[in-house]
Amino acid sequence: MENIKIRISNETDFERIFEIWLENQSQAIGKHVDSTDIEGFRQDLSRLFFKTPRCFFYVAELESRQIIGWQGLLPLLSNPIVGKYMAQSSTYIDKTFVNRDVGSRLVEYAVNDAKRLGIEHIYGWVKADNAATNKISENFNTHKFFIPSPNGGGLPDFNLYVVIV
Repeated sequence: MENIKIRISNETDFERIFEIWLENQSQAIGKHVDSTDIEGFRQDLSRLFFKTPRCFFYVAELESRQIIGWQGLLPLLSNPIVGKYMAQSSTYIDKTFVNRDVGSRLVEYAVNDAKRLGIEHIYGWVKADNAATNKISENFNTHKFFIPSPNGGGLPDFNLYVVIV
């Protein structure tokens, strides 16, 4: 396999970031994305990527420059004082490259950059049965909380991970 480079994203990465996000939603939240909703989701993610302050995106790419995964540190709270110290983590990997250590490398890069940015806590919501994330979380100063689906609703059970940077 080619070497993988982790870097800060740029605007030309957005479409690939969205493709990887979209292909992973059934795994991430346990729900199928209806084709009529795709353009609205593209606009929402585009707004985060291009227009929201304190959104940081990182990509994993091969030597061929193919993006195979991404990591985001996104604003958790709207309070500009408290919010600058907290971020929500999102990690998505091209399904072809799962179980090749891409996710852990992206998370490690983001945690190290969070230190530089002054972020002190990183929060991540992950399906409780996501074994890969459970393994990755062991590498950090992490607290884990189980959050059951409300009233057996349309979402699966989640673990909330809090990484102390």
